[in-house]
Amino acid sequence: MTKQLTILTLTVITVLLPLCSSAQNNKQADPVGAEVLAIFNLDQRFRALDNFLSKQTNPDTLDKYTDIQCDIAQRLDNKQFMIRALMNRGYAYNRLYNYHKAVESYEKALKYAIDESDRRNVATCYNEMAVNLSRTNDYDRASECFNNALHVFVELNDTAKITDVYRNLGRQCLKFHLYKTAKSYFDNAFRLDSISGNKSSLAIDFYQAGTSDYYQFLDLDSLELLHSAIRHMQSAIGLVKKTDNKRMLQGCYEQL
Repeated sequence: MTKQLTILTLTVITVLLPLCSSAQNNKQADPVGAEVLAIFNLDQRFRALDNFLSKQTNPDTLDKYTDIQCDIAQRLDNKQFMIRALMNRGYAYNRLYNYHKAVESYEKALKYAIDESDRRNVATCYNEMAVNLSRTNDYDRASECFNNALHVFVELNDTAKITDVYRNLGRQCLKFHLYKTAKSYFDNAFRLDSISGNKSSLAIDFYQAGTSDYYQFLDLDSLELLHSAIRHMQSAIGLVKKTDNKRMLQGCYEQL
């Protein structure tokens, strides 16, 4: 009898030790995530997850925890939580370069946002859908979504978001070699950023305007456009130096 108990005890220990070790390793590898999942109250767990996810960039981490967050939102049957979770899920798919899945997630979030009359998230979903649609080369739908987002952000008088959409539209025009149209979008963004005085945003505007002028120069062989491109890049460099953004500074110098 004693021998049988000893064998049984050893068997249990043999089975449980790897499981305990695995759980401990997971906790060590991702201690914050493990702490969040240990929160008993689902509402609090969702909010803690949202805060945790807002600081993450690793695609695998985002994939794992956004899936869990979507499940919690469904269990709580909370539409606002579903909007947030699906938008986070869309971002996770974007980081995984799965742009089609990202679009699907933002489309689902958009439906909830429309049902909830959540205009800000309606606009944000349209904008993010457009960004991912551009990556799938579905430019017609992307343009439609960008314009829908722009319409709502104008309605909300959200200058920062309006500027973002103008830049996105400008970048899309560059892909189609519509350099003059792209420049007009970048000019619109510049006018709005001039009011706020945000140096980082203004530097981006100068950089984008310089890029569109340079491509127009290559297309039309106009020295005036080349000089304009150089002036814009020099202005961008002057502003970037004040922000200590080394990556952007390098990009400006390379373009110059």
